[in-house]
Amino acid sequence: MLYGFGKHGFNAHRFLFNCLEEPFEVVKHDLLYTVHYKGNKIHFWPDIDLFIEELSSVFPGQKNNVKRFYKEMQKCYSHVISEMPNYTTPDETDPKGALKNILRHPLSYLRFLSYLNISAEKLLRQFFSDPDILRFFDKLTSTYCYATTEEAPAILASVMFIDNHEGGSFYPAGSTLFLPGKLEKVIEENAGDMYYESTVTKILFHDNIPNGVLLENGRCLYGKNILYSGTVWNLYDKLLSDQTLTEKEKKWAAQIPTYPSVVLYSLVKSAVIPQDTCPIEMLAANPDTIDESELTIYILSLDDHTICPKNQQVVIAIGPSFRDWNTSETNDIQLDSTSTYAQWKNEETHRILFTLEKRFPGFQENLLHCELATPKTIERYTLKNNGSAAGPKQMLGQHMLLRQPIRTRFNNLYGCGAG
Repeated sequence: MLYGFGKHGFNAHRFLFNCLEEPFEVVKHDLLYTVHYKGNKIHFWPDIDLFIEELSSVFPGQKNNVKRFYKEMQKCYSHVISEMPNYTTPDETDPKGALKNILRHPLSYLRFLSYLNISAEKLLRQFFSDPDILRFFDKLTSTYCYATTEEAPAILASVMFIDNHEGGSFYPAGSTLFLPGKLEKVIEENAGDMYYESTVTKILFHDNIPNGVLLENGRCLYGKNILYSGTVWNLYDKLLSDQTLTEKEKKWAAQIPTYPSVVLYSLVKSAVIPQDTCPIEMLAANPDTIDESELTIYILSLDDHTICPKNQQVVIAIGPSFRDWNTSETNDIQLDSTSTYAQWKNEETHRILFTLEKRFPGFQENLLHCELATPKTIERYTLKNNGSAAGPKQMLGQHMLLRQPIRTRFNNLYGCGAG
């Protein structure tokens, strides 16, 4: 479920690949996804008017409020995001260009900017008082950005609620492997080199200026500029740990993470997946809180039949895990069946399979293969600390300009990625 490839709205990825002049085929989802909420299947149609009707049928007493909310958010999104798209981050935006845009729709911009430092919950309460629909939006926000409406900034939530419909979501043809593959191709065509299995352990300095990196194997690589695409914790706690960091920097870098994730990869017989199944489905079993029964299911083969045999389906399920995976029993990872880590992994696998069984009766009976990525697996392969796949939580106090900026205090060290 990739965003940013649409013809309209926030389409930064489309802009990037156009600049790189590298063709990249994506499949647009006809139906964005389906949310299972309190016995209802809520379809997120690209047509926002159709979606308003769908949501209003689940919350009939809120139809006027639903319509008023989405039309207001759509107006702001159109005036601020869609009409004059900006392909830089907020900290890199040109003030003159921003002023020009503001003067086009000053009221919409003022309203949009008023969302900057209030919660999504406060924004929603301007339109809704019914606790049931507020809990529904809480589920949406926790799925979109791993934060509740009480935590998430309104400015972020307001964009997400609309961009799903305006910009759409996409699947990379042939699997997600093609995305980094295309970027790697561009780097090599422009005289760049790729080094696999080369973990950086330290950023090197000369006269207080970053000038290279030290690899785990002892090799040093030098360059005029350094671009860092990792977490804020690894940057400040490890790669820059030898530098004199101020108390302010240390406090800022100690950001609250999203919850750890587990991912189940499975292959099942097609017969167990009903024909009306959406390629992306979200199971919100407990409307009152985020718990381990909350799963997002990706059935990739419904988008792209080339990735498995015709009579099979690839099903990936991701959700939170609230175990403490950093105990002494699990830090020394042993896969023999008697180890604590292996037992926990087996328990998590069966827990997710049980949830999938309730959505797709007969799932376990028709299961051909499955394997689980624990938070330790995610950290090992992506360096996402503690398996927090989305990095720092998108919450008030560490959002927008308070996140990792592109420019660090070192003139030639730049940050990018989730932070």
